[in-house]
Amino acid sequence: GAPRPRSEHKEGVDPGGTQNYRSGKEAFVTVKSSILLTDEQHGVNLPRQRMDAEELETAALRELLSRRRAGTFVKAEQLDGLLARMVAEKRCAQGLV
Repeated sequence: GAPRPRSEHKEGVDPGGTQNYRSGKEAFVTVKSSILLTDEQHGVNLPRQRMDAEELETAALRELLSRRRAGTFVKAEQLDGLLARMVAEKRCAQGLV
């Protein structure tokens, strides 16, 4: 005949969602119709984790920009000269001159 549900359940298993069926003399089948998930598995903390990560990135960017503003600036003409020298040195080192 049809499998008969057993009323027993293991400790820590949701008794309302778990049914054990005997299908034969020694074979048992356990059917769990619902599962218990933690809040993190449900994604409840996901928006908070994203917000925390964004706040951390924003703080790091602010610190970086603050340090750059406090540093020395090179005028565009000076930078052009520095870059031209660097390129010339690289070409010379590789025998491209």
